Amino acid sequence: MLARSGWSNPDGAPRASIQRVEYRLVEDRLERRVAPHLDGARAGPPQVLYRGVTEARVAFIQNGSEAPAFSASSDRPLPDAVRVTLTLDGFGPVEQLFLVAAA
Repeated sequence: MLARSGWSNPDGAPRASIQRVEYRLVEDRLERRVAPHLDGARAGPPQVLYRGVTEARVAFIQNGSEAPAFSASSDRPLPDAVRVTLTLDGFGPVEQLFLVAAA
């Protein structure tokens, strides 16, 4: 689960500009579910982003080293980057590196 800021609100709906986003792999589908609030509001129905995903991996990068999990601390609340690798049926691995802004 992630928190995403910058959620556009052109209609002025009564909600925050931050939303909770959950990505999950269900069978061969990459799905996204979004909750309108961070405070435990129920997420909406899943939206299928891609079919044919055979594997999903996440790695957290800290000081040049990668690990499958990240433990936040008071002096380092966020990793330097997050690497997401999806293996797609008929295509192979696709990798995206997300740099994490310093707080």
